[in-house]
Amino acid sequence: MKILSFSHFIHEGFESIFKNKSMAFASIATTTVCIFMLGIAFLTMENIEYNVENIETGINITAFLDENMIEEEIDQLKGIILKSPQIESIDYVSKDEAMKRFIGDENLPNDPELLNDLKEDNPLRASFEIKLRNNKDEQVVIELLSKIKQIVKINTPKEAMQLLINLKNFIQATSAVIIIILVVVGVILIGNTIQLTVHIRKNEIRIMKYIGATDWFVRWPFVIEGLFIGFLGTLIPLITLFFTYNFFVNIFKQALSINEESLISFMPVLEIYQSLVPAALILGLGMGIVGSLIIIRKHLRV
Repeated sequence: MKILSFSHFIHEGFESIFKNKSMAFASIATTTVCIFMLGIAFLTMENIEYNVENIETGINITAFLDENMIEEEIDQLKGIILKSPQIESIDYVSKDEAMKRFIGDENLPNDPELLNDLKEDNPLRASFEIKLRNNKDEQVVIELLSKIKQIVKINTPKEAMQLLINLKNFIQATSAVIIIILVVVGVILIGNTIQLTVHIRKNEIRIMKYIGATDWFVRWPFVIEGLFIGFLGTLIPLITLFFTYNFFVNIFKQALSINEESLISFMPVLEIYQSLVPAALILGLGMGIVGSLIIIRKHLRV
């Protein structure tokens, strides 16, 4: 393609947009909403996946022990459990250590009298914190521990993880339906915008075809028009989401006192954008290209 021809295509594409400002604005707005929805869903799902992975990485099975066990029995039981190939390590947490952790909990009400009573009559149990070699073996280890009579209770973060996974699946399904609807609407609007230009220039297109212009020579200005609409409709929500995400993450961290050691954490926005930007550009520019090609196709038959 000659540079002069390409310059002509760009000029024609931009000129068409300014001639049909209202329709172009509606097309850009619809694309913006579509990409914005995609971005929100993507940011949410990535953060849920990130937190699920963090929970899985640091997963511990807590096995509470019979309070009548003596130190020798505890050491013996620890050695027996460690023989299991699925278990990487075991940390013993005494009643006193459990109480120290409990008292050090920032969410605990500041009641000195209650804390003194708890120290004098410690109701907590000693426990084993068991780290697995592979999180997929969780159920196998639970079944193994449940057969040991000295273990009175077993706790795992499985329910919290399942809740996050269910939430992610719901958001994914809902967002997919909404995005599909918006993509269809966006393609139709972009197509209608370009159709106005085609209608205005139909005689010019007919003359170009009669004198031997190729189909792509006719198509290019409209494709560039669709690309520009799709690009603007993608750029606006990406910039908006970038600053909005950082703003709300900072608010949540301050409001919920979230730090690096908290159960809930947020992915860096730049890390998410490495995947979001290509996906958004493919969707946004794709809407523009498809919308333009569908409309111009029927006008190429002379």
